[in-house]
Amino acid sequence: MTLESFHTTELAERCKSALLILQDVLNNGNVISKKDFEEAYGLVIFNSQGASVGAGGEVGSGLVMARHAKGDWSLPSAVSQTYVGGGPSFGVNVYSSVRVLKKEEFEKCFIKQIREYGMQFAAAAGPLGIKIEVEGQSMVQRATKSEGVYFGWTVGATHFKENKDLNAKFYGKEVAAREVLRGEIQVPEAGMNEVRSLWDFLTLLEK
Repeated sequence: MTLESFHTTELAERCKSALLILQDVLNNGNVISKKDFEEAYGLVIFNSQGASVGAGGEVGSGLVMARHAKGDWSLPSAVSQTYVGGGPSFGVNVYSSVRVLKKEEFEKCFIKQIREYGMQFAAAAGPLGIKIEVEGQSMVQRATKSEGVYFGWTVGATHFKENKDLNAKFYGKEVAAREVLRGEIQVPEAGMNEVRSLWDFLTLLEK
């Protein structure tokens, strides 16, 4: 998976990065299946980095989209990600991730903004690595590739939070993430080429 940076002040740039990560998922035959995408209620794509020596944390940023009743996808909402945990782990981990979410988990993480608790295992060395999350993590499937040197497992909490400033800059006014994801916001002209490219590729994944 291509490790793309989401630490940008433009939501349109995050759309470009999200597209590259999704393309990498498809090209490498990763764990997310066509059926998973067809049944998804939401999709979050983000980049994260962190360090651990017994206890540690991660910070990341990306975007989230929701599927509407007619099968099309919402506009993107910018999000930030944090993880704090403890356990026998050591190293530095940098990874890009795609989560395909069921309705209940999507509502919990991105509408109600509830922290999720669970256990995660990670192992990374050089350009290859894996990261697995279990017990309470909000996913149907998750595709992840890590870089760095990192081994061990931790128990902790992951939290996704809407980036209000980035959303306001893209949509031209202050908006709530739930408004964006429920289709209550008018489509902006600026940045729509990047959004449409993302929509087109999501449609391709389901064919």
